Amino acid sequence: MMLMATKIRYPKDRDFYETLKNEFSVEQVHYDQATDVILYRIKRKREEL
Repeated sequence: MMLMATKIRYPKDRDFYETLKNEFSVEQVHYDQATDVILYRIKRKREEL
C-alpha cells in the first residue's frame, strides 16, 4: 500500500491514475480545497490463483 499526493493539472495526470487502475486499486482518500491537492491510497490488486 502506498499513498500518493498530487495536483491534477493536465489530462495526462488524470490518465496516469486511470491507467493505474488496471493493476492497482486506486482510492481517493482526501481532497484539500485550499491547495487543490488530492491524496490517493494505492494497493496492488490480488491475483486469483
